[in-house]
Amino acid sequence: MIQPRPYSEYLDGIHAALARHPDLIQTMLAAEKSFFCSNSIQTTSQILVDYAAKVTGSHLGLLATFEDSGVLRIHAFHGIDGKEASLGEILNLALGAHEKNGYVELVPGASLLGEVPRTGGPLLLNQPLSHTPSDRVPDGLPRFRNLLMVPIIGHNRLIGQLAVANREGDYQTEHQDMLTALCCLTNRLFICAERAAQKTSLELRLQASQKLEAVGRLAAGVAHDFNNILTGVLGYVEFLQTEDLTPQGRSDLERLRCLGERAAGLVGQLLDFTRKRKVPRRTLNLQGVVQSAVSATRPTLPANVQLLSDLTSRPCCVAGNASQLDQMIKNLIVNATDAMPQGGDLVVRLEEGTAPEDQESGEFGWAKLTVSDSGTGIEDEDLPHIFEPFFTTKKVGKGSGLGLPQVYGIVKQHGGEIDVVSRPGRGTTFVLRLPLSLCPPSEETSCPTEEVALKGLTILLVEDQSHVRKVIQRMLERLGMEVICTSNGEEAMSLDAPVTARVDLVLSDVVMPRAGGDAVLAHWRSQSPGTPVILMSGYALDREREVLENKASAWLQKPIDPRSLEETLRGVLRVPSLEESRP
Repeated sequence: MIQPRPYSEYLDGIHAALARHPDLIQTMLAAEKSFFCSNSIQTTSQILVDYAAKVTGSHLGLLATFEDSGVLRIHAFHGIDGKEASLGEILNLALGAHEKNGYVELVPGASLLGEVPRTGGPLLLNQPLSHTPSDRVPDGLPRFRNLLMVPIIGHNRLIGQLAVANREGDYQTEHQDMLTALCCLTNRLFICAERAAQKTSLELRLQASQKLEAVGRLAAGVAHDFNNILTGVLGYVEFLQTEDLTPQGRSDLERLRCLGERAAGLVGQLLDFTRKRKVPRRTLNLQGVVQSAVSATRPTLPANVQLLSDLTSRPCCVAGNASQLDQMIKNLIVNATDAMPQGGDLVVRLEEGTAPEDQESGEFGWAKLTVSDSGTGIEDEDLPHIFEPFFTTKKVGKGSGLGLPQVYGIVKQHGGEIDVVSRPGRGTTFVLRLPLSLCPPSEETSCPTEEVALKGLTILLVEDQSHVRKVIQRMLERLGMEVICTSNGEEAMSLDAPVTARVDLVLSDVVMPRAGGDAVLAHWRSQSPGTPVILMSGYALDREREVLENKASAWLQKPIDPRSLEETLRGVLRVPSLEESRP
């Protein structure tokens, strides 16, 4: 919107209007009393628009504020009989503006309601409006003979506009001055309402954040129990696959393995939501990740959905995980597609942006990713819950309710913020901000390929869950390793010296009764610095894991399968021990 003309340019007219209409002050006081008693901008707006129509002799009127640069929200109107005509019909036919549920989208050059924000000043027309030829006006709809609109200005910016129409005679400058004076006297009410709405929005966001944190702690606990169970399930499936089974038995076992991996995937989504799944991160160009996700998704979309991308030509480097970011973008695209059953436009936009006033600025700025659709939108009562795990408005079997929670978690894990703007029937826009990095994109590095012998090595396994301990023990023994099992950290640290001397590696759970993995790690670092210590957990640990990761040789997130276990063991043994790396 253009910078509005300040009220100082209208002072002479305002003073003249106040002299001619002393009841303006009484109307202003009545509006203030109404607002501060009811805290309702709708009730206050109705008082103002009714008075504006009365004092100008107008049959129609409306008062609206700007939600953003392209959307007008109507709070009150005058002279429209719902039995004869709807507000939407009048605005659509007369002013070229498409109204739905009190919201008007202002299309530049196509709506008379957009003239005030376009020019920053009032609009006065004393001829029939060209948007409504008399031969096209249906019965029951008023013909617009003339129109007067004035801006509502506050703190040198456009807040809204007051409009009246269909005066018996022409509108004069004195009518414009009167409405301008009315807006000047009452503009602080709209500023107060705007601030109150912002405060309410911040409070709701804080409540939602606290609720999601609580749900996240619950999800982390659920993930821990499932990860331990799945370690056993997938481990025994792996053992059975080497047995002599019938074709039907092998087929059933493969189905069981697929179901177990699917369950593990759901647990992974929960861990993404809790923002505590261990993933490698590197500096990458977000532009390439977005383009790759869009290109991969476009062929899978219905023919009636048009996917458009608008990506900045400047590199947007962020520190992140390419796989997670790719999944995040695809989730948003799929979610937007599901919201457009009749088809529509889906736009993915990437640019450098700024953070809202209530958010801290990134050290080097922000990458702003926007995903917009023209679909059904989200109902007001559903909007606060869309990031909660397993909450979905889709039909049974159409969604797990983990897509948007996973997006939320990935954004937070990358130090970013996510906002959503949606109105029923008007589509949805997700705005994601990720902190930029000044480091250039890093190349993928591959691990050495030489084989490391595991057969004959002795490993100390510390795990309190008996079924998990037995499964992991079998996995290690199948690799040819000798396994010493203990059920907690205290037992592991009390082993006799001859037994301890035989240990080549330590594999320990983190959360256990009677001394956990942190105690085991500290003990082995002091007693045998050269012995690699690998930590594992089904919990989505946060700060504790960051500390332990810096000291441990490796980290394994449950559920553990034989392949990842073997790769981790060989990877640890390829790296020089702490003792060997010292000068």
